[in-house]
Amino acid sequence: NAPSVDRGTSFRSAIDAPGDVDVFRVNTTGDSRTLYFTVEGADSGNGALSDPQVTLFLNDPASGNLRAFDYDSGIWRDASASTFVSAFNAIFVQVESADGGTGSYRVTIDRTEPVFDDLV
Repeated sequence: NAPSVDRGTSFRSAIDAPGDVDVFRVNTTGDSRTLYFTVEGADSGNGALSDPQVTLFLNDPASGNLRAFDYDSGIWRDASASTFVSAFNAIFVQVESADGGTGSYRVTIDRTEPVFDDLV
């Protein structure tokens, strides 16, 4: 079972071994809206994971209902994806390493689109 988290939150976790995949269930409420998911690692200074990858599924990863996928749209190699969520659906957030590495990361779930400054 995937641990549940609420929208409008940030939390930390880690990819502990090569090939590890973390999955989190995001609880939605009675409103339909777009949610934005950012996974930050080493490039943004919010963890040690060098190349995080995020995949969003509607209701259950086993259903194959892929909603979004990303591995480099955040700051440098951080990941950022969004999807529209209907009332009372669940979104499953799958985090893994795009380059097979390990390390900590931070996930942020928000109703506001993130603004990235690559500092270049």
